[in-house]
Amino acid sequence: MKKFFKLFFTIFLISILFISCVTKRKKNETTKFGKFYHNTTAYYNGYWNSKEILKESMKTLRLANVDNYNKILEVEDFISIDNPKMVKADMDKIIEKVTTVAQLHEPSSWVDDCYVMMARAQYLKQEYETCEETLKYFQEDFNPSNPYGRNYKSKKLKSKEAKKVKEAAKEEKEKKRKKKLK
Repeated sequence: MKKFFKLFFTIFLISILFISCVTKRKKNETTKFGKFYHNTTAYYNGYWNSKEILKESMKTLRLANVDNYNKILEVEDFISIDNPKMVKADMDKIIEKVTTVAQLHEPSSWVDDCYVMMARAQYLKQEYETCEETLKYFQEDFNPSNPYGRNYKSKKLKSKEAKKVKEAAKEEKEKKRKKKLK
């Protein structure tokens, strides 16, 4: 019994020693284990559960749909539902779950999927303005060519190239503003 405790204590001390040895990392950089942890918990705690709730809600909406053959039918049968409030509670639960995942597991690869899931839930609630805002945020924040976005892969751009990207973005914004004025 004493040998067991000595072995256990020795293993415990060695593991504490290895865990405490950390190399210097950048501010928002995570380890491979940290990335694995965030990916796993983000997918199975929030995204997967909200995906299952969405499947059940879609079944409910499809069963509630009654086709009127005197009018042109919608492509998707859940769009023509008059009362989207029947799944409002489920959609609010989905939005809550994916928002929590996006906040707690930011290094995860599932954050972008959570924003899309949030927009789908807002669309099914027929909250079109908030859905559009969510998708605009998603498009800006997860655009690989946006130097201020999350997915800006090539951070080794020289300052001249970065300035060109910024100027092109400003010009595009100016063109959109001019089109709105016309």
